[in-house]
Amino acid sequence: RDETSLCFAERSPAKMESSPHSFDLGNLSVSNFAIDAAEITQENVQLHCRTAVQALLQQLFVLPAQPCEVGRLVTLPRPVNLIPREKPPPEAKPLTKWRQYAMAHQIRPRRRMKRTFEEDVQAWVPTYGRKRREYEKSKDWIREIPDNYKPKTPGGDIFLDAEMSRKERVSKQKKNERVNRRRAEVLKTKTTGLRRTLGRLNTASGGKFDRPN
Repeated sequence: RDETSLCFAERSPAKMESSPHSFDLGNLSVSNFAIDAAEITQENVQLHCRTAVQALLQQLFVLPAQPCEVGRLVTLPRPVNLIPREKPPPEAKPLTKWRQYAMAHQIRPRRRMKRTFEEDVQAWVPTYGRKRREYEKSKDWIREIPDNYKPKTPGGDIFLDAEMSRKERVSKQKKNERVNRRRAEVLKTKTTGLRRTLGRLNTASGGKFDRPN
């Protein structure tokens, strides 16, 4: 992050004096390397902390500020120290077969609009989803039956066939999602095993004396 805003209560700043503290205002941290670790006791640790916090607040009052509802608003500078992540960054998900095919043939995904304006109802209707199906049903109450029409099931009609086709598409999509998840799990297992093998081979004994996980 480049800049961060901080709002705190308005107080009169104290006079700045020479301080042994080093500040990282971007992270709101203060350090004092002049203190010997052997001199820190349970009695004076609170005193050192209070002095450090007071010095940090004095530095904040030096920054350019503007008034806000609860006091003053200052913009913090860029952090000096990079704080490490608590957890490793997430790994990239493996590409599905369709994404691999699209990248190989340079097919760019089209951005679908979430809503479209329908002239017959003079309202914005979702492009997909349950409300879209309800709108299609309310509009599609009559259909022309072709001469060569044959129902998919005995006693069926053209509306029932359309509903069955929709359910088949949904079922096929769910099946593809399950296949993609299984592919991702298999690929993750193979990658983890390969990393463990490379880690064992990097030892001097070639993994001969490594403990099994």
